[in-house]
Amino acid sequence: MMIRKEKHIHQRIVVLVTRTEDEHKLCKTLEGLHMPIIYYQFRGQGTASSELLDIIGLRGTGRIVTLCVLPHKLVGEVFSALNRDLSLEKKGGGIAVSIPVTGLPDALQQMLTEEHGAGQQEQKGEEKQMNTSAAYSMILVAANYGYSDEIIDAARSAGARGGTVLKGRRRGEENIMHYLGLSLQEEQELTMIVVPQEKKAAVMVAVSQACGLRTEAHGVVLSVPVDEVMGLE
Repeated sequence: MMIRKEKHIHQRIVVLVTRTEDEHKLCKTLEGLHMPIIYYQFRGQGTASSELLDIIGLRGTGRIVTLCVLPHKLVGEVFSALNRDLSLEKKGGGIAVSIPVTGLPDALQQMLTEEHGAGQQEQKGEEKQMNTSAAYSMILVAANYGYSDEIIDAARSAGARGGTVLKGRRRGEENIMHYLGLSLQEEQELTMIVVPQEKKAAVMVAVSQACGLRTEAHGVVLSVPVDEVMGLE
């Protein structure tokens, strides 16, 4: 079962969808945890039916979509803090999900595993186990504003067909930003690229070389497994 395999992948992307009016409270909660968390925020509007939005209590409100990268073993603590401060379990509190990560930059992987994760050899073996179950991967590239065209061009040169770009901002602890050589720049772009599993490594390498952490784009490149895909044939 997929759940069993996920237990072996130590890093996660936590996706939060919360009300715009809860933005300050959400940021205060995440910053108060003092964990190795880097997070990106984007503004959006719900598209679910009005009946569904009524059920979850989010009708008529704007959304803040937050993506956090953190060790799997910390997800429970983060969820508990979010439920305490934002009442996620109650109607209208918001939605939170966690997604296993199968590819990370070495610097970010090292930072997360030094204090909270497994050794890199164990991690690579577990990533391989997860990778064999997914035909496609979604590559996520969070970079400084204005580099999305270069990211897409690099991805296409390695076999990708294109991507989708969202605009937002990056936030996080100052010491984490310093560790990774990042600035607390407000404007960010998140590029989402879906590729066949066999092209994932080549695309990630191409994007990292063109717009990775050591370039002016300061891009963070990671990947997550995709179960089903439509429209890429």
